[in-house]
Amino acid sequence: MSMTALQLAEYTIRRATDKGMSITNLKLQKTLYYVQGYSLRALDAPAFDEMVCHWQYGPVVPIVYFAYSTNGAEPLSVNDAVYLPTLTKAEQSLYDKVIDKCLGLSARDLVSKTHQEDPWLKTSDRETISQEEMRKFFCGANPLELK
Repeated sequence: MSMTALQLAEYTIRRATDKGMSITNLKLQKTLYYVQGYSLRALDAPAFDEMVCHWQYGPVVPIVYFAYSTNGAEPLSVNDAVYLPTLTKAEQSLYDKVIDKCLGLSARDLVSKTHQEDPWLKTSDRETISQEEMRKFFCGANPLELK
């Protein structure tokens, strides 16, 4: 069963918190984009169904962005009220790998990375970045150099 983008966001925030790291909305957005791309590549299925859009600072999942926008640039905190479905071993392993890699990069690094990648380059401001475009890019590239 796939997660919603909001559930994946919460999963990501909990993982960051468990590792003693903080994550902002900006960094969360890029992380969701990378999880989605790698999920399309490795699992041949989206991690979530909500749309990813081309925004000024890179790919954004609008529904998640607006859910956390009141935090501004402050680190996000865990919301225990959010129910998280159980992930398969393959999903959990992949998502954790992508999330951990993104946590190790600054938000600025993630923004500049996404700005050099086809899914962002081939769409215009506020346009949806299609899963097809993401699948094509991630199947031919390993932008986070995951092992």
